[in-house]
Amino acid sequence: MLSDLGKAARRGTDAMVRCVGASTAILRMPAPPVAGDAGEELGLRSPEFQRLILTPVAVQPKGNGIEVLAPAAALETLLGISGAGAIAMAMRSVATVLLGDEAYVLMATHAVVSMGQVCLYRLVLQMPPTEVV
Repeated sequence: MLSDLGKAARRGTDAMVRCVGASTAILRMPAPPVAGDAGEELGLRSPEFQRLILTPVAVQPKGNGIEVLAPAAALETLLGISGAGAIAMAMRSVATVLLGDEAYVLMATHAVVSMGQVCLYRLVLQMPPTEVV
């Protein structure tokens, strides 16, 4: 019964994000290394990045940054993993988050739990520091 309530909470959260925002965020993460490439094994290659498209998300201003709300199912499917701990570890490798034409730095990832299941992830973003010349 409890797992059914948890599944219902996840579906409800997904529907809420679709109705409230239905925006798209692009996560820029390092591409996985290529096995057997001597240059890569020695760290001689420039890192390559992959662009992962996360949708639907709801975007809202929060203090001096931006908060992105992503349904747990969407983020887990995109990354191919599940569980709040695994998602938090994977999200540490995110270099930047693109919202439209703006690039943001991911400061934190918080899991929102309802009925014993993670339903939503809150991504806390800030503008990258700018250089003054």
